[in-house]
Amino acid sequence: MSENLIGASPLDYAQILAWRSFHQAKVVSTLGSMKEYLEDGTAPIPSPLPNDMIFF
Repeated sequence: MSENLIGASPLDYAQILAWRSFHQAKVVSTLGSMKEYLEDGTAPIPSPLPNDMIFF
């Protein structure tokens, strides 16, 4: 996804924000699972993060 917002319509910008929010939520969820696993050993081990999830 292009990060160039020059000439982007409000809809394009909203889609970029929604995409980032979605992926950021996935990262937070995965990190939360890792924290639970490290603390009590009951949460499943999360899968490695795909490359597209590190850009948020």
